[in-house]
Amino acid sequence: MNIKESNFNNKKDVKILLTGVFGPFARNDAYGSRKANPMELYHNQVTRVQGPFSLRMFHRTFGLLMIEANIDAPCTVLEFPTLDRFIKEIKSKKYDIIGISSIVPNTLKVKKMCGEIRRYAPDATIVVGGHIANRDDLKSVIDTDFICRGDGIRWFRNFLGQDIDAPIKHPAVISGFSTRIMGLTVIGGKPAATLIPSVGCPMGCNFCSTSTLFGGKGNSVIFYKTGQEMFSVLCQLEKKLKVDSFFIMDENFLLRKKRALSLLELMEKNNKSWELFVFSSARVIESYTIDQLVRLGISWVWMGLEGENSRYSKLHGVDTKSLVKRLQSHGIRVLGSTIIGFEDHTPENIDRVIDYSVSHDTDFHQFMLYLPLPGTPLYKEYREKNLLLSEDECPSAVAHGQEKHRGDPGDREQGIEHRRGKRKAIQDHDDQGQIQGHRQVLEGGDRDHRGAHRIGELPPLSEDFRDHAGGADIGDPAEQHGLQGAPAEQQPRDQAGGEVEDQVQAPGGQPRAQIRNQLLAGIVQAQHEEQ
Repeated sequence: MNIKESNFNNKKDVKILLTGVFGPFARNDAYGSRKANPMELYHNQVTRVQGPFSLRMFHRTFGLLMIEANIDAPCTVLEFPTLDRFIKEIKSKKYDIIGISSIVPNTLKVKKMCGEIRRYAPDATIVVGGHIANRDDLKSVIDTDFICRGDGIRWFRNFLGQDIDAPIKHPAVISGFSTRIMGLTVIGGKPAATLIPSVGCPMGCNFCSTSTLFGGKGNSVIFYKTGQEMFSVLCQLEKKLKVDSFFIMDENFLLRKKRALSLLELMEKNNKSWELFVFSSARVIESYTIDQLVRLGISWVWMGLEGENSRYSKLHGVDTKSLVKRLQSHGIRVLGSTIIGFEDHTPENIDRVIDYSVSHDTDFHQFMLYLPLPGTPLYKEYREKNLLLSEDECPSAVAHGQEKHRGDPGDREQGIEHRRGKRKAIQDHDDQGQIQGHRQVLEGGDRDHRGAHRIGELPPLSEDFRDHAGGADIGDPAEQHGLQGAPAEQQPRDQAGGEVEDQVQAPGGQPRAQIRNQLLAGIVQAQHEEQ
């Protein structure tokens, strides 16, 4: 069905429900959740092997909140509902449109939710979006009326017959909540607001599903094109949330140098000493002087370090080790991001590949797998060469690669045994994150990660210690409309994972319980002495 066939043009009384997929999460179930894939940015991608020292936090569903703030219609937002809570919502209230946002591994959850909508709200129009929309076979897999690909704000405005070029309103949302380590809430850290200046990435790396979703190489959707526009939004967030730190959710924020330097000029003119956490590529960062970066308030950079002799232009001609060291020497923390599993990575060289990345000595480092995700140029290349495993061999639920790798090298010259060895090598080193001040032991030898603690010497945590994100709706959905401008203290409580403190039950008599209890006792005693 074409988007112009919508029956909602210019109707003001259209009632809309926007929701993410249902929980619980990070538990093996029949709908695609996997224990190996927690619903947390750091704990899933960056610090997952730190055990009890892993950095834990949750983030809001920013995409849905952006859409809600920019359409002229009554809108309810459900974040992290249980299936029962979702069914209760669609049974008890009449919605004209129900939108579901999802990533590819949650395809079966979306399918289940669409089925429940047909059962309990048969008159509702179903719209499905998010990264799941990159699946070109999605319409044959789930029962939806429309698929929203790309910019959800523009899509819904068009769908509702509203002005697609109206100015973008930014919701006032704190970046993360329920920050904790070892089950204890982190005290004293100041909150940061989230700002989304654009979506998509014009760099167009062949593996990037985000770039694919918003038009691919050379394309992105820019919400705030000038420094003045960004400055105005930052001032609004500062006032509403009482913050001076901002997590800039832009794939390569510093790429638009004119906008960034204009923002710097306005910050200095108006005496704003803000702190910005940004994503950026190495080549773009090098185009700025360190003086400009520091004055702009850049204090944290998430930077791609795809590896030695990378074929990606964003790293060409850049001495990334010197760059990291220079940034750190001026107080800018660096989270390095390395991809492993490229065609030239083998069981024989994978240790050297990881060693090279670790040698950057970044404050944090994540290792991700080179995966053919649906819709990406890499996925199309693998499909054309008949190198993809089927859905039966590698279901969408494990598309992130923790359990299986979708790409099958087929009859490449390395041979079957080599391919098996490569997959094992990659999985052995999957997601080897680190935190500054700690040390961990990887398979194949020690990797010094800026400190003295040997995390790898601790026995594996038992199931009693593990916090698997559960599932519940956040707040009353009726209160979600008008989220824009909600003060920080009204941000949702941690329902996605439950209260970690209540879940920690040390198995009696085991060394790890004694170790952890001693550590906790020391922290509690230190907090008591400070008070």
